[in-house]
Amino acid sequence: MQLAGYGAEVATKMLKASIKIGLVLIGTLAISAVAYEATSLLSDTYRVALGQHVFNIPTQYSRQGAASQLTGADEDSRSYMLEFSAEDVAAEVSNYKTTNGSYRENIRAVLIAPTFDESKRYQSPGYLKDIWNAEGSYRDAIIESYAGRSWLKVYRKIEYPYSWAVLREMPEKNRSVPENVFSFWIANCLSGNSPITQSGEIVICQSYALDQDIVIDFYISEQNLDVIEDVRLFLKSKIELWKE
Repeated sequence: MQLAGYGAEVATKMLKASIKIGLVLIGTLAISAVAYEATSLLSDTYRVALGQHVFNIPTQYSRQGAASQLTGADEDSRSYMLEFSAEDVAAEVSNYKTTNGSYRENIRAVLIAPTFDESKRYQSPGYLKDIWNAEGSYRDAIIESYAGRSWLKVYRKIEYPYSWAVLREMPEKNRSVPENVFSFWIANCLSGNSPITQSGEIVICQSYALDQDIVIDFYISEQNLDVIEDVRLFLKSKIELWKE
């Protein structure tokens, strides 16, 4: 689910049409497996089974509900969609901005129990190796300073200036890719027009957190990137609370 992974066709469409907030959030949260196993444990909690894990998820955070509403729920289900209100996040993350004009800074996320091979890809994403080594679709990458921050924007040439990866440091082809992905990579971002933000534009960024063998893939706006590490900790703490 990489925002920076849009191809030429999508990049062209982005030049011709405004991206509505709902389409950005809903479209990027599309997942291949929609079946999951969950049963109502209490009136305000769903008991959700993902792979080998079981979570008791408060209904206020669920974007899917209970699997008792579905038939054919499958024991191999590995993802579940969540949403955290901006107010809940701000209560635990200092300096988290809850609004941008009329846009509410809720965090939408997908809780994932990856397979072994998928887990390895999250720990060392192949496209980040391409960024670091200036290979593949990043052979002719465009690199810019991030205005007002000490970060870098790295674009595929075909996606410039609408989609980019956010890095903490300049990629070095002659140096090995850092083992800890989060030590140099922050997020992938996509910009578009929005009628409800103060500027008339919106930048949505995708990132994720790793909690042992669980992945929390999430979406955050650019104005809250400064506190993304605290957001990761917030999400991981929630997941830990919900584990059986």
